[in-house]
Amino acid sequence: MKKKIIILGIILGALILTFLLSGCVKEEESKITFSDDIDIELQENIEEAIFGATGDVTYGTTYPFNEVDTDDISVVALDSTHIVVAYQDTGGDTYGCARIGVISGTPADDIAFGTENCFNSALTEWVSVAKIDSTHFVVAYRDGGTWEGTAIIGVTDGDDTISSYGGEKVFNSGTTNSIQVDMLDLTHIVVAYQDAGNSNYGTAVVGITDGSSTISSFGTENTFIDEFAGDIGMSVIDSTHFVVAYRATSSYGYAIIGETDGSTAISSYGSQLVFNSADSNYNDVVVLDSTHFAVVYMDDGGSDYGIARVGVTDGDTTINSYGDENIFNSVRSTNVRVSSYNSSHFVVVYEDDGGDDYGGSKVGTVSGTTISGYTDEVIFNSAITTDIDIDIIDSTHFIVSYKDDGGADYGESVIGTIEGEPEPSDTGAFFQFFN
Repeated sequence: MKKKIIILGIILGALILTFLLSGCVKEEESKITFSDDIDIELQENIEEAIFGATGDVTYGTTYPFNEVDTDDISVVALDSTHIVVAYQDTGGDTYGCARIGVISGTPADDIAFGTENCFNSALTEWVSVAKIDSTHFVVAYRDGGTWEGTAIIGVTDGDDTISSYGGEKVFNSGTTNSIQVDMLDLTHIVVAYQDAGNSNYGTAVVGITDGSSTISSFGTENTFIDEFAGDIGMSVIDSTHFVVAYRATSSYGYAIIGETDGSTAISSYGSQLVFNSADSNYNDVVVLDSTHFAVVYMDDGGSDYGIARVGVTDGDTTINSYGDENIFNSVRSTNVRVSSYNSSHFVVVYEDDGGDDYGGSKVGTVSGTTISGYTDEVIFNSAITTDIDIDIIDSTHFIVSYKDDGGADYGESVIGTIEGEPEPSDTGAFFQFFN
């Protein structure tokens, strides 16, 4: 530690001397003041030299996975070099289709997509995909042939081909909206959704697979709120617990934890706890660790800003409290999605609807229930961007898939790289210390 302090002092002294000689700083009695016109990029470079990299996000080349109109996009990483993206092929026959993307290159941000393989030959909406293992994935969706909530397992060849699908399995025999699917473990699926056939109640159900391509059965549906639930987001906590974020009848944003019996029954829910006492849209949630999760949303009661906050649980089904709200985008923010790559960092992506409708992203840093700040916004698509989804590939890479409304409505994907350990962006803080 003493050596580090000495080295830091030498670096700092050399920098100040350089600035004195160049006129960027001036001595005023016992303090040092940096001139107002010091180059901002120079400030950032100095800050990085002294304090280390600030977790800047960079993006590779954009790759289309469907070169026609594309909607209801969902993406998940199967391993460090393979992703699967599922979507409604709106420019085709509105069928539900999927493709495998193979990641390569140095840095690893090139994507080559395999052949499209459709899992539902009918109108397909509310598509959601989740990883089972490196060669299996599950898709949940609304089948336009019946409007029922349906799920199916896809099998890959370990490369760029979807080899086959198992049989479709209905999880809700009524009109189904706002579908989210995830895996509790290798053989148990959980689906959360709005059951429009049952007064639009918020509902969840657990399914079990044979460990391969067959969904053997779904258990009994269990409502998590006996009233309207929309804009649903869901994330798995562990093999028997999951958290759901949603907009209720009041339009307020709530979250609730469900617990399963380890088989196909949802045994209980904790009490719902409001995270936003105003209209809440585009809700999404991601688990940070066994007792913390981050929820993101558009706050219709707060100028439509993009907001995030962290909830803490008792380790079971109770949400104890939330930390303070923290704005990640202080203009209207739509199509908000979130994913985390460790217990203290998450990546939020969104349509910057108060700007140019571009696709934007930031990394948030968490300590306990406090979001200490965000990195600078980085644009991943400089055109109107909708139907956004994100998943973490590894500790320094993530995949974003979206509809490029400024590019013939194609479905596109791009890999983001996180450089260094993210810290809240405040390039002037170091310099203000001296003033």
